[in-house]
Amino acid sequence: MSKLNEALTLRRAQNAFYSCLEKGLDGPPYDPLRIAEMLGIGVESSESVVEARTIRGPQGNFSIQYNPQRPRARMRFSIAHEIMHVLLASEGANEWHRSGKVASRAEWENEMLCNLGAAEFLLPQEDIAGALTPGEFTINSVNEMRKKFDVSVETILLKFVRNTRQAVFVFSASYSAKGGEALCLDYFVPSNSWKFDIRKGYEIPAGSKAYSCDTLGFTAKASEKLFVEGKKIHWEAIAIPAISGSKKPRIVGFASYNANLSAQPDWEISYVTGDATQAEADKKILIAQVMNNKSMIWGAGFSRQLARKYPDAQTSYRDWVLKNGDQRKLGAIHSFQYSENLQIVSMVAQSGFGPSTVPRIRYEVLRECLSKLGDLALKEASEIQIPRIGAGLAGGKWEIIERMLIEEISAKGANVVVVDLPK
Repeated sequence: MSKLNEALTLRRAQNAFYSCLEKGLDGPPYDPLRIAEMLGIGVESSESVVEARTIRGPQGNFSIQYNPQRPRARMRFSIAHEIMHVLLASEGANEWHRSGKVASRAEWENEMLCNLGAAEFLLPQEDIAGALTPGEFTINSVNEMRKKFDVSVETILLKFVRNTRQAVFVFSASYSAKGGEALCLDYFVPSNSWKFDIRKGYEIPAGSKAYSCDTLGFTAKASEKLFVEGKKIHWEAIAIPAISGSKKPRIVGFASYNANLSAQPDWEISYVTGDATQAEADKKILIAQVMNNKSMIWGAGFSRQLARKYPDAQTSYRDWVLKNGDQRKLGAIHSFQYSENLQIVSMVAQSGFGPSTVPRIRYEVLRECLSKLGDLALKEASEIQIPRIGAGLAGGKWEIIERMLIEEISAKGANVVVVDLPK
């Protein structure tokens, strides 16, 4: 799969998911039926479909049909998978089936992209990060996590492989629906550090312990010369329901050169306790805050503290708004050079202010602002200092915002320090 296609797909899934959160979506666990409703996609149950399918109506509208008799986790994943088909809606395609039958490389890639997007809906990175406590990552720990979050094993594995620096890949293998005796690779999803390609259809050699996963829920693990010629690979897998009509279960799992994978994600931002308005005199600092698109006065929360400590920055922001009201639109950024080493940066990423039944933060807009903030920090060779922006009066989920900080700033090489008040 193209890395660009993966990135675009994940961004589309994230933005759709964030829009649902802004409308009041609760979780985890997250209900794919509710997500479809919030995105304006019709859904109905039908025992005539194998797993699920998406149909385009004569007016161009989409609807999803799913089989309610499938295992619960499987059914939830299939609905989320079809939601991604709608979001990625291929031109000219009027119907998609989640049945395990894929005719071409392009169709296979589209199915895998929908799998990645489905995982993002059901188990966003910010939620799985909290579940991945330090320790070994094993197929048994994945199975326990599956129960906790009401998702499939595949969902957790796909999330893990996309967010680890370890050289690892996730795989699915199944028997032919025609009664074949060999386990053949359905798909292979590598982490960014995995360097070898493994072709779809690769046949797992007879004698491998993988064949002991012959009953639903059975697990197996081994270190064998498997997948990559001449190299011993450690793998762990579990048997799950087939999706192609085979009477035998398929297996999903992960593999690596290392038998001891860590479940701890790589965090790249620092947390300290103190006063977020206080900047070190001998260090170049960008203090950043989130502003709403209706007010020009820093009158509440962290903004009020900044206004008291740096009144000239507040005055500059007010004048900026008065000069051109459009500057206050969502996505705009204002920067004030307070001293040689200190800038105050205001990001307009909150819609309105005051009490609200739904979050006022606009996640997609905030991501755009953070990307600009990261670029500015690199240009100025400055460290970014913030409180837990967007998670206070704006009502955002800090876990989501934290992930954005890592992806849009830390990944570029800029340092982020989050300052919490003493308890």
